[in-house]
Amino acid sequence: MKVVFLLFVFAIATLLEFYGGVLMLPAPLLALALVTLYFSFVFSPVTVFPPALLAGLVLDLGFDRPYPFSGVILLAALLAGRLIRPKAPEHLQETALCGLGSAFIAILGGVLASSAMVSSLPDPRELVWHLLFWGALGFAVTPLLVLGLDAAGRTLGIEGAIRQQKSTVGGRLRPRKVREAVKGRNS
Repeated sequence: MKVVFLLFVFAIATLLEFYGGVLMLPAPLLALALVTLYFSFVFSPVTVFPPALLAGLVLDLGFDRPYPFSGVILLAALLAGRLIRPKAPEHLQETALCGLGSAFIAILGGVLASSAMVSSLPDPRELVWHLLFWGALGFAVTPLLVLGLDAAGRTLGIEGAIRQQKSTVGGRLRPRKVREAVKGRNS
């Protein structure tokens, strides 16, 4: 069931990337970068490597790009997100900064790869605004994405990215016993 969930979400993210490309949105690989980051928290990053590479290759073939940069950019975005938070997050807010880093690298890599294909450098002011806008969007959307995919995964019996904290009440920690002073000893 885990593999079906992984492939289904990657397929939806790839379709969103195709739809964004058809609409000429300047956000290359944002959805795939965030989904790759999410699944790297749920499974190991090594497990996420082949589907991310395959989705990047499908995008490059679908858009008839001469060089398959997308898979490498997705892996760099995954690395950026995991360097910010190497362990699985314990709180939903911890995923936001990882989403910012992952979105930042995905947008920067996508813009630089597309400018390398047309042999022109992007306008620096426009690049800064793209990085700020899409990075902020990655910062805001990542916790919502994690929340939604965790809920969907838990209904399928898959452990989510946010690890449930174990309660310390209920037998593991007992209240400390206080010894009362014995009469006549220090009186």
